[in-house]
Amino acid sequence: TLAFKRGEALGLVGDNGAGKSTLINILSGVHRADQGEIQVEGRPVSIATPRDAMDLGIETIYQYNSMVPTMSIARNLF
Repeated sequence: TLAFKRGEALGLVGDNGAGKSTLINILSGVHRADQGEIQVEGRPVSIATPRDAMDLGIETIYQYNSMVPTMSIARNLF
């Protein structure tokens, strides 16, 4: 079980192969979960697409050195 507070920024760390990327891909709508349940504000939700995740307030910032090398860090995030 994982619980997150509204507006909380979270970093996810763990060993290689621990499932970090899989979890993030499920929460962000890139992949569908084959078991378990995701709840938002106490109610079960289905996240089938990245748009579904965004509509629920779930945003993902992927770990790349830079998305657009000529832009600042802040600009790459927003």
